[in-house]
Amino acid sequence: MNDLGIALAWLAVQVTLVLVPALALHAFASRRGPAAGAWVAALSLGLIAALCVVELTARPGRQIEAPTKTTASTIPSRTAATSPEPPLGAAGLDRPSPTAGLGWEFSGLRLAWDRIERGAAEPAARVRPWGGVVALVALGGMAFGLVRLLTGLWAVGVYRRRGRIINDPAMNELLDALRIEMGCVRTVELRETAELTTAATAGWRRPVLLLPDDWRSWTSDERRAVLAHELAHVVRGDYAAGLVARVALVLNSYHPLVYWLAGRLQLQQEQAADALGARFAGGRAAYLTALARMALKQDGRSPRWPAREFLADRGTLIRRIAMLRDQSETGNFDRPSSKTWRLLASVTLLGMTVGVAMLHGPANAADEKASTVETAKPAAQSANAPIVPPYVPDGVAGLVAFRPAAVCRRSGMGEGFRFILSEVIGGDLSQLSKKFKVDMSRPGFLKLGFEDVEWATCGIRFGRARNAERDNLHSIAFVGLTVHTFAPFDWPGFLRQWGIELAEVHEGGRIYYQIKGPIQPMIGPHPCAYLLDDRTIVLDEEAGIRSLISRKTPLQPAYVRTPEWNRASRGLLAVAMDNQNATFTKQYDLGRPDDAIVLSLFKGVEYWTLGVEDADSIAMHLAAACKSQDASEAIALALDPLLKLARDAVDQADPTVTSGQVEKLTHRMLKRLLSNLRVQHTDRSVDLQAEGFGTIADYIAIIEAEVAEGRSHEQAAAAKSKSTTR
Repeated sequence: MNDLGIALAWLAVQVTLVLVPALALHAFASRRGPAAGAWVAALSLGLIAALCVVELTARPGRQIEAPTKTTASTIPSRTAATSPEPPLGAAGLDRPSPTAGLGWEFSGLRLAWDRIERGAAEPAARVRPWGGVVALVALGGMAFGLVRLLTGLWAVGVYRRRGRIINDPAMNELLDALRIEMGCVRTVELRETAELTTAATAGWRRPVLLLPDDWRSWTSDERRAVLAHELAHVVRGDYAAGLVARVALVLNSYHPLVYWLAGRLQLQQEQAADALGARFAGGRAAYLTALARMALKQDGRSPRWPAREFLADRGTLIRRIAMLRDQSETGNFDRPSSKTWRLLASVTLLGMTVGVAMLHGPANAADEKASTVETAKPAAQSANAPIVPPYVPDGVAGLVAFRPAAVCRRSGMGEGFRFILSEVIGGDLSQLSKKFKVDMSRPGFLKLGFEDVEWATCGIRFGRARNAERDNLHSIAFVGLTVHTFAPFDWPGFLRQWGIELAEVHEGGRIYYQIKGPIQPMIGPHPCAYLLDDRTIVLDEEAGIRSLISRKTPLQPAYVRTPEWNRASRGLLAVAMDNQNATFTKQYDLGRPDDAIVLSLFKGVEYWTLGVEDADSIAMHLAAACKSQDASEAIALALDPLLKLARDAVDQADPTVTSGQVEKLTHRMLKRLLSNLRVQHTDRSVDLQAEGFGTIADYIAIIEAEVAEGRSHEQAAAAKSKSTTR
């Protein structure tokens, strides 16, 4: 019990470390609008819940260190197998010679992360004498929260079962019309109950809209406003996000910051649903008027206690009206978030969460000796040779190089990595075999595993896309796939067994294959395959293959003949973005206002290079090669506004005007975090470095869970569409 109390105290410290950057990002996102703020809050709470589950159940026996004095023998050296790491200067900031090896770039951040690790472990270590009491209090709070959650779900279920199905033709026609207009793919059930005074949405996979029994007295505008608001919750998936937030509250019943973020999520979900619903209910003014009339009709009754966490009451409606009116007066409307922004936010939060998950906390006395011995072991070294790409398509803005086998060899990898890659390439091979009627179990069937692929490369090309609302969206295409295996492989036989027809074409004394058959429309207008040798295949359009064959020697862009690429391509992942002739700028610039932020990071830049080291612990290095010293200084300055937005959000929240200790502590922690962020640059380069965010396996496990959830949603939607067609 004492050890459990220490573990729970350490978990509280970890949750706080995750919440610090999450709250900063939430403050920045909330300035764009409630939808962005709610999205960041939901993702943060989901990651906190995942962190708690992993720490409490998945790895109960993980060794964690007690805070001890750091010595040279206990700090692992990443470069011990190749070259010794040069010592830091007196200030700890001296930059050693590049010939020292791969580990020197991260020495400063590694030492800083070690200090954070030891400093964070100390508060949890002081809990040791009271571990049993802490465990009892924490487990009691979790038990109460779990009972409250389950009874709330039960109460919502009672409302749903007791509700009567609404068979009014006009009401159902209005609901169906709004579903089509708002792009709601789920079938929504409409019920009425005398136990509610306001409308509410319950359920996620099979959502139902619960209306009070006086809905027949509503005007047509009021009906449209109510249904649009509740359908907005369904479209946005707010019920599921709220359920995840309540799971996080159950697991962190003692943490005030989790309660605050969950409250912000609920509030911003209502604001975002109002913003979306108003667009389909005659505009913001008509929508606000309809809500105000409905508020005057209500009698003030609330749902029964267990269901209050899931169903809205009259007080919620009054707050929505006040916020909506304030937005109308100030013009502070909801602004959509770009996919690029969401991707960056997701990577930031995921990286911070897995990094915090790998921090070591206070161990019990019996484990301290074993933990110290384990720490003294040097980190695994990468023996990979740099990837020299034999083919880079013409006109691409960049290149990606990846080592599937090396990732499979990392600690804890395996089926999870294969699952994710199968999703990325378009679906499980078993589904593909059913579609093309291929028997993968027959004797002699050639199989290619990810562990058989030494490396793969492909070019990156940007373009323009459109959807129903906008015609100036970014698109990204990966072209010119090159795959290199460890051993000779029968590529033509492998392709033909999948029903792919290969038509031989002779060009310049060489042979390439035109890909035909039922799979051809899925991969391009004129796809071809070319065997560079018995281990390497190139897949691209015919024009690119003919250009490759006509070259006497491989034509490699300048950005893959640099020390930065040489270093990055030794790792698990390497990405280079070319801008020597404004290649990236010309492809990416669509003239949109938000493009200016990205383009500012390429002004005067020849190329950017990103590398992820081949190690269990995540370590990344991002470098920009600039044309001049002025350009490097400008890039470093261009990064500052991105951080300044977050700093401004923290500075505007003055803790002196409040008496709460939580607000003051949050403000102080956020400000300290943002003030410690630094960007290094030399005469003609800009470097960003990061390590210690956890292991590759932890990162993949989180993504795997999200991919699996998304896949189940798609299958459910497909099944529903099929039943509707029937």
